[in-house]
Amino acid sequence: MNIGEEIVAAYLIYFEKCSAVVQNLPINNTGEIDIVGIKGDDVLFCEVAVHLRTGLRYRQKGGNVGAIVSKFERIKEFANEKFKGKKFRYLFFSPLVKKSGLRDIEEIKSELKRKKISLECVLNEDFYMKLGELKEIAAAEKNELKNPAMRMFQILTKKMNNKKRIKNDYK
Repeated sequence: MNIGEEIVAAYLIYFEKCSAVVQNLPINNTGEIDIVGIKGDDVLFCEVAVHLRTGLRYRQKGGNVGAIVSKFERIKEFANEKFKGKKFRYLFFSPLVKKSGLRDIEEIKSELKRKKISLECVLNEDFYMKLGELKEIAAAEKNELKNPAMRMFQILTKKMNNKKRIKNDYK
């Protein structure tokens, strides 16, 4: 289980209202797509990078730019083959992208635009804002949530909301 991917899967379900979400979908023996969400005629392809110690940092040849551009090129090729007649959205999620990484993101978006791929990014503060919104949804839900990230938020918010009561329960 990759908690970053679980968070993005929850985002697709609760905010994008995807009817189906698949994680780690293989791409023709060339890797995998972290998350795919289906919403009517739209197919959302998501890459998730949770590099908390170093910030965004792909080590493959070409670094951030080469790795991410290559990944979305493969995703587009796969999408055109497997999801004919659908509209595609390409999303990239990362909670920590430092200044140099932000410059790379701009280069990535520019390079992908030339290849007719429009990349939507949820980075840094935007990523954490989505976390907060997911946490609020989890806190309001009474039934057990099946997504591991949402269940964790549910447990944490329950404890924080009832800290005094819980403390007294164990005296």
